[in-house]
Amino acid sequence: MLLLTKDSVGPSLLLRNLPTIEQLGSPVGYQRRTQAIEGTDVMIRSLAIRTVSMAVAFLGLDAIMDSVSLSGGFFGAIGLAVVFGLVSAVLGTLIRLLTLPLRIISFGLFDLVINGALLLVTSWLTDWLEVDGFVAGITGALILGVIAAVTGYLVTALAPNR
Repeated sequence: MLLLTKDSVGPSLLLRNLPTIEQLGSPVGYQRRTQAIEGTDVMIRSLAIRTVSMAVAFLGLDAIMDSVSLSGGFFGAIGLAVVFGLVSAVLGTLIRLLTLPLRIISFGLFDLVINGALLLVTSWLTDWLEVDGFVAGITGALILGVIAAVTGYLVTALAPNR
């Protein structure tokens, strides 16, 4: 019978064949977590850019159109952009799916009517926005889309890359 004692085995015998940290490299799970965190960072940055560009678009819409009024200043516009984004994501997706034949027949022009209706729903849900009618909602949605696209493009074009 062989007895292993502390003196006969010793730390050098136990650790002799183990690889070092440099030989192991970084674990695969660590790399995946790092990539997931970087992807989340990019997603949050993109969401913040879209929200701010939509808030600037709401402020520009307030300055351009007399039939659309915005209250609450910049922070009201940020809140309005968040509410409009949620309404567009939830209700807009459902409406766009249900009206797909109309959108195909009109070559996408029916989206202006949908966006105008979503702007009116946002006006109904919040106290920050007042729209004077359906035609003002459609016109406002058109102007809002143009301003949001231009400001979003400018912010992403001028932002330094990582």
